[in-house]
Amino acid sequence: MKLKVLFGKISKLKDYVKPELDLKVFYNSQLECLEVEARELQFYVTVLEYYRRRLVLFSYFRKRKKCFALRLSHKGDVLVESEDIYVVFKILVRLLLSHFPPDVLLREEHLPAGAQCHPEGP
Repeated sequence: MKLKVLFGKISKLKDYVKPELDLKVFYNSQLECLEVEARELQFYVTVLEYYRRRLVLFSYFRKRKKCFALRLSHKGDVLVESEDIYVVFKILVRLLLSHFPPDVLLREEHLPAGAQCHPEGP
């Protein structure tokens, strides 16, 4: 479910990115992950399943709760691991902005006034 939501968010991001960047998002069924490609960069988003202990009051036994987290990796390095989809998406966008300047990455009509390529003079 989390991969499906993140897939939708990244697909909407394609509207703001220039076509020359060639941003691709697809589900890899062999690795069970999302692959995000932008020119020469490749990012992988996988889902981790883990159990978290929680203490229930007035209970002798500790209960275990199943949780799911998203892991964003690039070239074998884990960049972020979080349960929140927003955090993983935000880090992915920041990494894209760090590799490509805003005038190369974003379309002109979606740039904020301070980041435009050709600001109008006084």
